[in-house]
Amino acid sequence: IYQQPYSMVVGTWLTKDIKDDVNQLTNGTSYNVNVVGFSTPAAALPNAGKATYTGLGSHVRDKLNLIYNVDFAKRTGSGSLLKATNYGGKISLNEGKIAKINLKGNEVIGISSSATALDGTLGKYNIGFYGTEAQEIAGSLEMDKGSFWENVKGKIEFGLGATRGEISK
Repeated sequence: IYQQPYSMVVGTWLTKDIKDDVNQLTNGTSYNVNVVGFSTPAAALPNAGKATYTGLGSHVRDKLNLIYNVDFAKRTGSGSLLKATNYGGKISLNEGKIAKINLKGNEVIGISSSATALDGTLGKYNIGFYGTEAQEIAGSLEMDKGSFWENVKGKIEFGLGATRGEISK
């Protein structure tokens, strides 16, 4: 989905064929996101200033503009996904605190919080910091609104990836 110098967000299809009692073949498909990379060590995370990360949120063919703001002094972050036509135009990534989180089975320094779309759909996101000095964020967003391309939890899952601008003091 999204490759950066320190992280990569990968979308995978999981397809299974199930033979039922009357010997008919049915298909079930799910779309899942995974995140890999060089996560930022806690000691290397900036302690002061604010930064804006810009990038993409992706789900199958949907490409949304990601803007994410981090206040390193307050240890918080929040942002939004724009061009989210299936969600009223915008998905807000609500404020969360920087902490150690579980991101796709890996323990990283990041932010975990809720998300709210303009059409009222709710979700949850997890992003991690990647690079030697948190130059990137990468993660996933799961929205409750279903469609054909759901993940194994029955959610619509977006991959998130963005790079940091300059840190303002």
